[in-house]
Amino acid sequence: MIVTLQIMSGTNANTFSPQGKTTRAQAAAVLVRTLKTLGWID
Repeated sequence: MIVTLQIMSGTNANTFSPQGKTTRAQAAAVLVRTLKTLGWID
C-alpha cells in the first residue's frame, strides 16, 4: 500500500531494501509524502 500510494519507493527501479539504512533526508521525504497523502499539509 505504501508503494501504491507512492509514499515509499525503492533506491532505484529494481531495488527496495526494507532492512537497509535510512538517511534523515529519506525519512523526511516519507514523512512529508505521508502527511500530503493524508491531506494534513499541502
